[in-house]
Amino acid sequence: MTGVVRDTFGEAVFVIYKRGESGEIKPDLTAIFDYEHVSLEAGGRVPTTSKIPVLDVRNADLGFDPMPDDEVTISGFGSFRVIDTFPDSSKNTKLHLRKK
Repeated sequence: MTGVVRDTFGEAVFVIYKRGESGEIKPDLTAIFDYEHVSLEAGGRVPTTSKIPVLDVRNADLGFDPMPDDEVTISGFGSFRVIDTFPDSSKNTKLHLRKK
């Protein structure tokens, strides 16, 4: 991973990835971590914004497709649960996370 990619898209972090369905652990993953700003409507009337933690992973590094309810421990940031996945055409997946 190049410094340009890291500086443009977020911070390179070390991750321990645990699959929800099988409990399989991938202990040596490097990925890009950042916060994404999203617009929300509380009760349909009050617009607001929130920050969602996001992890960008290469599926080839994982060896499987990430799924909701998987768990990640991110060095320096703590443990999270995967709440949604967004694969792209480059065989990478953006994971929306929720702090455990």
